[in-house]
Amino acid sequence: MKWTARIILSVFLLIFGACRDENPLGMRPEMPFVPFEVVINLTNLPYINDLSTIGGYSYIDAGVNGLILYRASQSSYIAFDRTCTHLSFDERSVIDVEVPRQFMRCQNPDCESTFDFRGDPLGGPAGWPMLQYPTSRDGNFLFIFSDLF
Repeated sequence: MKWTARIILSVFLLIFGACRDENPLGMRPEMPFVPFEVVINLTNLPYINDLSTIGGYSYIDAGVNGLILYRASQSSYIAFDRTCTHLSFDERSVIDVEVPRQFMRCQNPDCESTFDFRGDPLGGPAGWPMLQYPTSRDGNFLFIFSDLF
């Protein structure tokens, strides 16, 4: 009887131990972080051209690899971190907007994950959405903060 219990326990541990997730708590992988606060005057170049229409975007020099500021609607903007969530500490893991603005792609040849404009992964090894930073608008000024949400 003892041997049967040991065999069943061993098989149970072997099966469920081998299926262990690399991230068992479902936590976002560690990402590099640089605190910042950006204030953009939307009436100045290049922002007035880049962000004048819904679907427009602009690269912003802030954070680790920069930001992609995307105009999601007439009144809302989304600020994405350009660091890919897969291989995030590799300096080549920078995300660019693919023309004609259909998606965003990691430029690291070891990754090449793609993301939609909500920041969700579409393909490739990245299993997490792109980091987003809070934005707020006051008149012609847009504020972007490094407080993650």
